[in-house]
Amino acid sequence: MIPKKVRIGYLDYDIEEYQDDEFEGDYSPQSQRIRIRTSGRSSAFIANTVLHEVMHGVYYHSSLKSPNSSDSDTETEENVVNGMSNMLSQVFRDNPVLIRYLLKNLK
Repeated sequence: MIPKKVRIGYLDYDIEEYQDDEFEGDYSPQSQRIRIRTSGRSSAFIANTVLHEVMHGVYYHSSLKSPNSSDSDTETEENVVNGMSNMLSQVFRDNPVLIRYLLKNLK
């Protein structure tokens, strides 16, 4: 089950499931919402999409994205977010001991 909320930076975001063929996920800092397409997707694919959209939030809140970003900046953001979320998904999946360690010690 996808969590209903996530905190990124100083904001709480609602996470919603939706059924749309346009895109897999959507991050909106203005509406403080993440939407995830779940229909016909595996649990691993959905989890990676959730992480991907959270990474867009991290990108936004860490001031890597300027308010006046161009299309090339948006493409750069998508490349960074996609690469990082794909690799973090793999690290999380293949290293459960590391995840338990991090959860225990990042309190």
